Amino acid sequence: MRPLELPPSRLARVTAPTLLLTGDRDPFVSLEQTVRLMRLLPNAELAVIPAAGHAYDHRFTAAALEFIGRHIQKHDAIHGPAHAETLPQHD
Repeated sequence: MRPLELPPSRLARVTAPTLLLTGDRDPFVSLEQTVRLMRLLPNAELAVIPAAGHAYDHRFTAAALEFIGRHIQKHDAIHGPAHAETLPQHD
């Protein structure tokens, strides 16, 4: 099941900090779809890599790692490095 096929009520229960990392030229998941998903997840952040597609290559690794590193640092500062979330139960 794709994320946007899940009921909004189920997505709203995901409390873990979530980074949605996408390329603005993704032919499979549009930026608009990713923004809709972000709005359904209560603790989601969106990071867009310019000129990257769905399976971005080595040209975009540094940008992806920078977004991921900032996301981890931000949430380690809030919750501590040992922070763990419990995944919601399936309906």
